[in-house]
Amino acid sequence: MTTNISPNQFIIESPDWKTFFQSVSEIDATKSTVKGDIFDRLTQLYLQTSPIYKMKLKNVWLSKEVPLSVKRKINFPGDFGIDQIAETFDGEYWSIQAKFRSDTDSALTYGKLATFSTLSFVHCNYITHGIVSHTSMLPIRNIKTLGNIQKGYTVSELGLEKWSTIDQEIWDAIRSLAKGKT
Repeated sequence: MTTNISPNQFIIESPDWKTFFQSVSEIDATKSTVKGDIFDRLTQLYLQTSPIYKMKLKNVWLSKEVPLSVKRKINFPGDFGIDQIAETFDGEYWSIQAKFRSDTDSALTYGKLATFSTLSFVHCNYITHGIVSHTSMLPIRNIKTLGNIQKGYTVSELGLEKWSTIDQEIWDAIRSLAKGKT
């Protein structure tokens, strides 16, 4: 697949997760923002189609899509350390960070996620949960240090274990949403 296509088209042209991962991994390493944009969009579509998240999340916005009223309310700094914002049906806000890595054997660390954590739970207002979507087989090191346990703010992860078990029905739903179909 060529990297001159949109993230939606890239996802649509991938018949399954395995093909998607292989195709994104083959993108030139100097185009890491392209990889990031594609995986960021996939994460958004997954959160919008997965039955577990569909029941919890009213809206999932890429950073450039966050409405101005929400940006002001939560003091959102834009696409700097937080890739997406989600609004729950309960009126809470979640921050989302997507990290695509071709090397599935290296764990994400606090250092790689410190900006995400600080912006989510110190700078921003009303964010009660964070999600880190990544392609590592290993869990995030020291994940408990990313939230703020005293305030009840937590961080969860969508790692390679979750991505590699996406069934065809969910993948097809993701592709349909990428095509603009509900």
